[in-house]
Amino acid sequence: EWRLTNKLASFGHLYEGEKGATLGFTFTGKRFAIFAYTSPDFGEFDVTIDGVRAASVSLDGEETPAKIVYLSDELGSGEHEVKLRGKARFNVDSLALWT
Repeated sequence: EWRLTNKLASFGHLYEGEKGATLGFTFTGKRFAIFAYTSPDFGEFDVTIDGVRAASVSLDGEETPAKIVYLSDELGSGEHEVKLRGKARFNVDSLALWT
């Protein structure tokens, strides 16, 4: 489950997902970053790249506005499939892609 919240965010709202919520995207490029809020209200999500679990990202901490919470390693050039899956309540403000 996803919902939009009225927090100061890059594009006017913040996407918040509950435990088990997923987000997937495909891009052509070499690297990507995930921007999100940190707060005691949020927990962890897993990042999977091309079918391989790459990281578990914690958003639990001091409340901060959107910042880079995950920066991928440099990937080979070409198309990549990314999936995020909430282990707890989490959020996504925006993504940055390197092509």
